Amino acid sequence: MSGINTFDRSKRRMEEKIEGLINKVILIVFVLVIIIGCGMPIEQVENLTRESMQQSFDTDAQFVKWHMTVSSIQVLKQGHNHYQGIAKVSLNGESYTVPVDIITDGSKVMWKAESGAFNFLAEIEQQQRIQEEQRIQQQMIQEQQRIIQEGKNRRNMRTLMTPGSNPLDLEF
Repeated sequence: MSGINTFDRSKRRMEEKIEGLINKVILIVFVLVIIIGCGMPIEQVENLTRESMQQSFDTDAQFVKWHMTVSSIQVLKQGHNHYQGIAKVSLNGESYTVPVDIITDGSKVMWKAESGAFNFLAEIEQQQRIQEEQRIQQQMIQEQQRIIQEGKNRRNMRTLMTPGSNPLDLEF
């Protein structure tokens, strides 16, 4: 009988060890699912994307001259590491919406603006060109008027200075 009790105790210890291992494996899988499955928190994706966009605006030659500011960004998770966002960009007191596609690896983000997202910059640039052309036209008109007036003044002076005339004889 003592052989059976020893066998039962060994069997029970073995079952307890297996149960402990199974619990550890379940815990490890659970932790991995949480870490890998959940991905980066939305707030962190928003902050990292906002910072990355602002850095691009401050350093990229195509954006630097505009002095834009990312005032906010809202992000929605689309898949495991894929997000869609709407950034609010401020420029000269105006706010513009820039849709962005975001991918994360868990610690960093990469964003890409949708095609046409920065068309507002082309429109502003066009308006600035038109204003500059109007300013130049106005300057040209003023210069033409000055030249015309100068010509009239010279003719009047020539009339006054014709031979035989004495400018002191003029009546006022």
